[in-house]
Amino acid sequence: MPLNMISIDLDLGALMIWGHRRRLGGDTAYLVHAASRQAFGTLGPQPFLIQPERSRILGYTSASEEYLRNSHAATANSDSLLHAVFTLPEICLRTMPDQWCSGRRYHFSVFCRPTVRHTYDLDGPAAEKVKVESDVWLRKTYTDWKAAGKPDTLRAYRQLHKGEIEETYVRWLEKRFMPAAELEYAVVSGSRSTAMTARSSKDHDGAPTRSSKRSWPETTFTGTLTVADPAAFDRLIRHGVGRHAAFGFGMLLLRAAD
Repeated sequence: MPLNMISIDLDLGALMIWGHRRRLGGDTAYLVHAASRQAFGTLGPQPFLIQPERSRILGYTSASEEYLRNSHAATANSDSLLHAVFTLPEICLRTMPDQWCSGRRYHFSVFCRPTVRHTYDLDGPAAEKVKVESDVWLRKTYTDWKAAGKPDTLRAYRQLHKGEIEETYVRWLEKRFMPAAELEYAVVSGSRSTAMTARSSKDHDGAPTRSSKRSWPETTFTGTLTVADPAAFDRLIRHGVGRHAAFGFGMLLLRAAD
């Protein structure tokens, strides 16, 4: 199945109004996900990257330009506000290689969440175990902090080991690339922690009835990689790096290094 990288103009104001009317909250990435699925169905771009400074989104999709234009045109009558969210004067579409070459080097950039899922033991007589997702560095640090007998507050412990954060994140990225690609080098070119709203059940109108906020790291990596397994590399690009590819994370941007 062919893979295309697309660029679509985005009206952030219309997006926020559209999401507010549907009680979907104010998380931009979640709203882009919801709006693109409503407009383009399952062929909406995923993974994708929001570029708010350029008022556009980049994304990977197997859809053709004709399909995207026809789907967008259909929203003009069914949902005029949704039609205004995505503006398509020109869809910049580039077809990705049908087959990747082993040993080919690329410069890359990827915005993702360096997190891990693990089991957490709840306190109490039931001794319940739940699965949670945590910052990969914070998870490692908390384990070491407990093993050291909790010598200081966790925040102070984080400051004392601040230099380890980037190295831990890069090692996380290296594992996510395997076996698709070998990481030549990578640096953290930007990182922050933000709260994301997790939604569960929905009411009869499709709006979420319960939600919770969790804080996760959001990190931009830049560097150089070498394709090791062409088939696995194709899957990596299509599925994204790490979790939350449906919500604006994990889109691997490439530029030939040779």
